[in-house]
Amino acid sequence: EIANVVEEAALRLAREGVRSVGLLTTVQHAHLLERAEAILRDCGLEVELPRSPDPYMWRGLITGCDIRAAESIKEEVDAFLVVCGGTFHATGVALATGSEVIVADPYAGKVVSVEREARRAMAVRLSQLSKAFEAREAAVLVSTKPGQRVGVNVLRNVKELLEGRGIRCRVLVVNDVERSVLEDYGPADLYVNTACPRLAIDDYELFPGPVINLGEIHYLLKGDLSSYTPKDAFMQRLPSHIKPP
Repeated sequence: EIANVVEEAALRLAREGVRSVGLLTTVQHAHLLERAEAILRDCGLEVELPRSPDPYMWRGLITGCDIRAAESIKEEVDAFLVVCGGTFHATGVALATGSEVIVADPYAGKVVSVEREARRAMAVRLSQLSKAFEAREAAVLVSTKPGQRVGVNVLRNVKELLEGRGIRCRVLVVNDVERSVLEDYGPADLYVNTACPRLAIDDYELFPGPVINLGEIHYLLKGDLSSYTPKDAFMQRLPSHIKPP
């Protein structure tokens, strides 16, 4: 039952002056999204149910590594409400959009903000990138899992970009990311993750050295974090303006 927790979230948002809200959920609660939308509208809020460009994703649905639905309307809403258990998915929304994000957790019966989790994740990303500036030996992590594979051209471009900055580069192909497996490949003082972006955000301690995602490489090349935005951590492709030397 989500009625009580969604109504509590709606009242909290209204007290904060929020008028329009992006409504999101995970697959476990997708069948309850229309009910949640009706409750929010009854409380006087304007509601948007965005959709990922992935044709297999329903309206309002997000996953750990696909939060494009939220990104598509971040300029159109005042805040996001995520109906889900825990803060994992909502923290991703906060990082990628920079918006206020509230969780309505049907399991715990609680309404919580993920501001603290997002600030901590941001601090981790900046720390990891700062350490990456000193790297001289990089390992590019490639996953064999469906949906997480990258093409040969991307790997070639990454290698050329890193070597152009004086960083030696090799490719590691794995199925499951485990610290012991990575250590068996030999030392590296930088890991470039081309698999699920949440590995670098949430599971960075699995890596023996600092880890960055594909969308963050241009900060390494510039050696400057003053313009850093965590949404780049979710972009598992090279930015279009980055070209190999």
